[in-house]
Amino acid sequence: MGVAIVNVWTYVVINTAGYNYRYSVDASAVISGWTRDTQTVQFRTLSPGSGVGVPIYQYSAPYFTGGADRYILTTDANLASPWTKMDVIFDAYTTQVTGTIPIYQYHCGTPARYLYTEDPNILPSTSWVKDSVAFYTYPRQPPTLPNYALKLNDGEKIVCRANVAYSFGFEDFSVTTLFRTSAVGSLVCRKPAGGMPGWTLVLLANGVFKFLTDNGQGYLYVSTAATKALNGQWHHVAAIRRGIDLEIWFDGVKQTVTATQTASSIPVNVGRLATPYQITFGNNDQVPSQFIGEMEDITIWNVALTQTSITNTMFNMVEGNEPGLVGYWPLDYNLTDKSATGCNGAGGFITKFVPIFNAKYVQGASNLYSFVSVTNQATSSKAGDTATASRTQVITVSNGAPTLVIGLSSMTITTFPIGCILTVRDPAGNIYSGPQNTPTTYVSVVGSSIYQMVIKNPAPGDWTTTITAPLNIPFHLCLSTIPSKDIIPTMQLSLIPIYKFDESTGDILDAPVLGGRIRLVGGFLKSVLLAVALVGMTIVTGVLLVLQPELPIVGQYGVAYALAIDIGLAKEFVDSLDEITVTTDSTELAVLVTGGTNPVLDKLFALIWGKVAVQVTIDGKTVSRATTDMSLFMDRRSMAINDDYNLHLDIGGEGFNTNSGFSDSINVNIHANTTYQVVGADGSYGTRPIPYNIILQDWTKKIPLKDATINYITLQSFNLTDFMVSEISRLLVPGGKVGLWLDPSYYPLVQKLATLLNTTVKFSCSGVLGATVCGVDCIDEFNGLYSGAPIYIKMCLTNQRVSVSPKQQLVEEEEKDNDWILPAIESSPMPSDQMPSNNQNSSSSLLPGQDTPNPDYDDNSIVGDTPTPQPDDDDGQEKDERRASIIQRMRNGFDSLTDDDIQFIVQQRQLLQNIK
Repeated sequence: MGVAIVNVWTYVVINTAGYNYRYSVDASAVISGWTRDTQTVQFRTLSPGSGVGVPIYQYSAPYFTGGADRYILTTDANLASPWTKMDVIFDAYTTQVTGTIPIYQYHCGTPARYLYTEDPNILPSTSWVKDSVAFYTYPRQPPTLPNYALKLNDGEKIVCRANVAYSFGFEDFSVTTLFRTSAVGSLVCRKPAGGMPGWTLVLLANGVFKFLTDNGQGYLYVSTAATKALNGQWHHVAAIRRGIDLEIWFDGVKQTVTATQTASSIPVNVGRLATPYQITFGNNDQVPSQFIGEMEDITIWNVALTQTSITNTMFNMVEGNEPGLVGYWPLDYNLTDKSATGCNGAGGFITKFVPIFNAKYVQGASNLYSFVSVTNQATSSKAGDTATASRTQVITVSNGAPTLVIGLSSMTITTFPIGCILTVRDPAGNIYSGPQNTPTTYVSVVGSSIYQMVIKNPAPGDWTTTITAPLNIPFHLCLSTIPSKDIIPTMQLSLIPIYKFDESTGDILDAPVLGGRIRLVGGFLKSVLLAVALVGMTIVTGVLLVLQPELPIVGQYGVAYALAIDIGLAKEFVDSLDEITVTTDSTELAVLVTGGTNPVLDKLFALIWGKVAVQVTIDGKTVSRATTDMSLFMDRRSMAINDDYNLHLDIGGEGFNTNSGFSDSINVNIHANTTYQVVGADGSYGTRPIPYNIILQDWTKKIPLKDATINYITLQSFNLTDFMVSEISRLLVPGGKVGLWLDPSYYPLVQKLATLLNTTVKFSCSGVLGATVCGVDCIDEFNGLYSGAPIYIKMCLTNQRVSVSPKQQLVEEEEKDNDWILPAIESSPMPSDQMPSNNQNSSSSLLPGQDTPNPDYDDNSIVGDTPTPQPDDDDGQEKDERRASIIQRMRNGFDSLTDDDIQFIVQQRQLLQNIK
């Protein structure tokens, strides 16, 4: 009978001192108040009761009043008080056996919290102190090798044998490659010597690209202006024949090209099926031009690529089975063609491959957003590999971008990756080398490396970073500007296209975590989790000092949460908070922001309050209160929550001590602090802030949330008014529920609410002043008691209004489709302004009248007939333009849509359904 190996998952909860950890072998365990860390399996080990190794017990002990318990793992079956034994969580070894690794125990704070990891080098600066090896078990995954690229030197090239798959004739085709060089040379070509038909893609002086098609009697080629292709950094180029036009895309941007033509008609015949010819990487068979540098992910297609496909070839997202793909050479330590063609390459020399780090990026997106991610997933290397590798990568900062953030972290835990060296140079050439802490600049260093940086109002232009790292140290380098507005939507729309997703589960498959896979779970929309996951593990406590004055709350700990949510990051800030001495004031403010022990609400409330809080004067004091500007009110979209997330609002809620009456609700009150008095450590009485509290200016002001936002509204021992009846009716989603614990004298107002909701009032069977009619479908969460005292019977209502506006219905349908992505509207593979027409000159149109023969090409091959251009599709072009306009406005919010827009979208959705 075999021994079962199970994954051990980490569950986390945020206390005011930082992160608290516990462990489970159940990836789907539901632990109240705790959230599974979705980044990765912590380690693998023996299932409990395996009969191999020894049992590992999990104990719990109180942390502090109102805080989550702390946990410890141990082989000791009789740990003394205050520890309480829970169960045998798994089995492990006390001595190292083949295939196992040590798992280290770290502790932090007083009383101690504990962390278990295979990482032996968590920096002391994080306040986690290594104790010893706790036990031995299996690593989280098998060793991962680096990514590799083909390195070519003088006299070296790769040849792929002749194949009819590359005889494109007059048809569309595309060729792409990633490369790094500082010298001119031929990248990819199919061009025989002696003037036979073919094509070439060549890099010339000043970074000019030349894409040539030739029929042996005449040619058509296009050339770009100067580019940065020769700066020794990694770049991408795509050459595309689309109808009569030739295109060149550099780093994902379509270039303006100059065309030269001697052929009598276009497109020219670049090779027939009867005369196949070999493909060459790194040189040109007709006009030798040696490429010296590195190449990877070369692809050839028998179709003109869409922008989506170009993106896939830029960021290592080609699978090998895509329609139209006839050649795919990853060059990842071999010359194998992974397409269906199977045309493997050969070198004729000792082929050399070098380890590399890959990158994804978005430069100059909407709202001044740029993003770069450089990663290394490797935990091992091959014999003969260099000890380290380097990558230089720029982030292009748009003029006016509010903040630039740069961070380097390991992938095992949020800390500095040992052995890595990061350098940063601004557009003026200034090199950052030491720690800084000013109102506009924060820089932290580890040894000779930049660790984390935050720059307010960064200089526009190219910021250049170089990362040098050991091959076996996984890391994530993130460079990101913060969008100037619409932070979460901007990040989502920008980042989704550059990552791979599992269509069946929605998992991210190439995220910057070990193994690459992240499952998007929980109440938040994929967009939020995507932003957190992909930007992840980079931003630090220095941001608190740099941006604190602009935030709606004060105090270091509270600022951490508010800012973290504002840019899509929370865990990374909190992990770093152990470096901060939290003052009494900031601890109190932390309760204002986070309140309880619900990680989802921590993030959600910080997002809400960060957007709706304004400064007002009350009783002569300037305080933060909810805005009355309805244009700033938040809906489920701006809160980034799924349809299936049950958003609970407690009106008048405050609760006793540090917790709300409901642990899963957002509260609304006109007071910042609870009216309950609590005894402090010194024996004096005081009050505490109400957690998750939207503080209104007074009870006649609207709650700063848009209509149809809340799933469950509760109200207890509160003076119900006509105004609040209207508010409850306005806020409730269709099918949403209301729970009221009120004196029976308020029943007429409750009945008025029932009329507005097109429903009837139901009653629970518990509580004082019980009704004569009660039912099981009105459940009292408190069973008639609250804080030990009887409360009124609960009254239950369900919103049975079913009619919604066409605009709201459209919003709901689009949200259900794909989390803000509009497949019916964006079904066109490329924006209309980037699709060349068949009978008008585009940026790659020809320069007519050039009929001088090329002296290099004197073969008398047959020239084929020119395809007849198709007439303009005016109707199609008009629809494309309207689509693009609607998409842009939808991204800025649905409120700008007209009734005609809605009718157009509905028609397009119906057309899509008919096609499907």
